[in-house]
Amino acid sequence: MKVSKKRLIAFLLLFILLIIIKIFIGGLYFYYILEELIISAVILIIINTVMMFFPFVFRLKNKKRINYTIGRKICLLNSLIIFVIITMFQLKKIIFGVNNNDIISYDPIATAKLIILFSFIIGVFYYFINMLFFVDNKDNSNK
Repeated sequence: MKVSKKRLIAFLLLFILLIIIKIFIGGLYFYYILEELIISAVILIIINTVMMFFPFVFRLKNKKRINYTIGRKICLLNSLIIFVIITMFQLKKIIFGVNNNDIISYDPIATAKLIILFSFIIGVFYYFINMLFFVDNKDNSNK
């Protein structure tokens, strides 16, 4: 696959992530879409920085695209580490429960489960985004 086509697909995945983050933050309501998109874009930039850190550093170190077999492992490990870190904090809420006061108006356990699902989806998306941006094609790595 050509590099320009890979980048286009990666940018489309990033756009889909922006929409997912907007829906997660603001719901399906579009009353304040501009403000929510600004917040979503800032969150997406932070997520990009964290989720692309290790493949980006590895690519800078080698000064070329990462070999397919090594790059696949790096991208998978990067996504798994971030997913486990996010999940650990949320599992603490699920396992030990949360003190439900009368002040809390939402279900923290359901929210924790939703965040775990959301972080899994983001991890899968970033595996493919990192593969498209930083890893060489499968047929080029065998040469």
